[in-house]
Amino acid sequence: MQSKTKRLTRSADSAERNQLPPACLVSIYPAGKNLGTRYNLETIPWVLGHDAKCDIRLEDESVSRRHAIIQPEPDGYHVIDLQSTNGTYVNETRVSRSLLKNGDILRVGVGIYRFLSGDDLEASYREEIYRLTIMDALTELPNKRYSLEFLGRALGYGIRYRQPLALLMLDIDHLRAINDQLSYLAGDMALRQLATLLRRHVRREDLFSRYEGGTFLVVLPGTNHGGAGVLAERLRKLAEGQTFQFEGRAFRLTVSIGISALTGEDWQTSSELVEQARQKLAEAKRLGGNRVVG
Repeated sequence: MQSKTKRLTRSADSAERNQLPPACLVSIYPAGKNLGTRYNLETIPWVLGHDAKCDIRLEDESVSRRHAIIQPEPDGYHVIDLQSTNGTYVNETRVSRSLLKNGDILRVGVGIYRFLSGDDLEASYREEIYRLTIMDALTELPNKRYSLEFLGRALGYGIRYRQPLALLMLDIDHLRAINDQLSYLAGDMALRQLATLLRRHVRREDLFSRYEGGTFLVVLPGTNHGGAGVLAERLRKLAEGQTFQFEGRAFRLTVSIGISALTGEDWQTSSELVEQARQKLAEAKRLGGNRVVG
């Protein structure tokens, strides 16, 4: 990903004149034309919302016309919620007002931003742009690109040393219904909460990643088909037994999982392995979901 050259500036004043350290917001979610865009903060307020007159505009129904404001003050940059419908969040805590610290995650509707501040702002921004190439900002998991690179390396190692390898493709059942009945914000929250729940049960040497949409990929080097099945069933039960929360409303969800595996003697390409797991996942869905097929 190339860093965006668009850097919005609205005043000749600088944060330095007010003795504030340089600071900016970086758009890290959702993917699209604004991903990676840097908004340099200054000594005047910045309004976020979907109104055309807002300084940072988010064209989504989850965002209020004037949703929140970034207010520079002597002690730093504060985010203030403007009585928005869906709230303003800092590090997943709903706030009416909060002092932003370097590295904080700001969420306004579906839009997610990283707040960066400090003397070496350029280096921090470049590091954030690199993170966007390998990480999914919504779930804070490795993304599809990184997972396929990891799978390729694991496959190469397995071929060389004749080690087994397994792959799980996991998908949330009826995610569209959650989005339709509760909202896309609820769907995003479910993805984040599910990722946090399941990642704790995957070994450090394995890879748990967000593949696309509501689909996750688990790469299991050195694990045979039987071991993959045990883990898959554990993850399925964890998802089924969890109560998810959104804006005070509790709901449940289930997942379907497809398994593909190699023994160390018979080998396929990484794309063939992924496709096999996808087909098994599709079979689990056809059978009604909330099950493991492999």
